[in-house]
Amino acid sequence: MSAAELPAAGQSPNDPATLWQRTCERLATELPEQQFNTWIRPLPPAEVSQAEGTTLVSVRVANRFMLDWIRTQYSARLEVILRDLQAGEIRLELALAPRMAAPAGRPAPRHGHARSRPALQRPVGWGLAGAHRPGSGRQPGPGGRGLSTGLGACTHPSRTTSGHGPQSGADL
Repeated sequence: MSAAELPAAGQSPNDPATLWQRTCERLATELPEQQFNTWIRPLPPAEVSQAEGTTLVSVRVANRFMLDWIRTQYSARLEVILRDLQAGEIRLELALAPRMAAPAGRPAPRHGHARSRPALQRPVGWGLAGAHRPGSGRQPGPGGRGLSTGLGACTHPSRTTSGHGPQSGADL
């Protein structure tokens, strides 16, 4: 038994309360540090329960991407380690963590993303490919909606209409 498998003083090596911690410690010795710190360390402590001779280890993961990655990359190895450390039948359950309620007075973030700053405000029509801007020499496209058919055309004054480099100073 390696140092990572040794239980804390006064605890049985089959103690379910430390099973997840011992599993993570062993996995940390097998994985590159960056992988362990990215995928395993952020996981919350597992809920370990026993019923009818089966130990159920439930891990709740923050998002679907992390859940899918841990399932495909680490679940088989986690199950092997759990079986090595705990006598009897073991079942690993990986699932999404329940969403947290938004704090009072704040709306819940949409699609799981909270804005850290307000969106940039731009004048109407800016950011549209080919939109008419004063002095650009381009006119609104069909229907007057500010769109042109020349997608990707450079309208910067230092470029020629053919897009082959700067114009002479007299042309600007």
